[in-house]
Order: sequence, then structure tokens, then C-alpha cells
Amino acid sequence: CSHKSRRAIHVDQSELLCTKGCGFYGNQAWRGLCSKCWREENQREKQKQIQEDWALAERLCVPVDEIPEVSKSSQVTAITPSLILHYCH
Repeated sequence: CSHKSRRAIHVDQSELLCTKGCGFYGNQAWRGLCSKCWREENQREKQKQIQEDWALAERLCVPVDEIPEVSKSSQVTAITPSLILHYCH
């Protein structure tokens, strides 16, 4: 007698819900968030990264007249004023 046994996985419905508690169903690929909360969280993370990048650019900003001259024979690539002006106000 050969019987195929089925294995069932019991998952409580609360384990499927979005981890933010919004009432929608979450997805493991999105860290347990629903699509709405994942988009909001993803946007927040992107905005935070943009702000951190701008803060770093501001700290690295050097006035054009303070950039040291690099001789033409040097193999060192200098930061051009156009690059600095791109990040500086």
C-alpha cells in the first residue's frame, strides 16, 4: 500500500500581516511589509541617503580659489572646478 503523505505547514494569519500593523498582508521579500508600507519605507530610506550624500558633498566642498594647482606633467587627476561647482551652491 503506497500512500502519499501530505505535509501541511500551519501559518498563523497574524504572521502573514504587514509588520507595520497596517492590516494588509506582508511579503518576506519586502522584510514582512505590504507593498504600500514597503514603498513608503523605501522612499524614506532613499531620502535619507540623498540627505546624507548632500551633507557629505557640503563637507567636501572647497571654494574654487582654494584648489591647489596640479602641474601638467603630473599623473595625478585633479578635481576640476566644474565638479566642485556641481555639488556646491
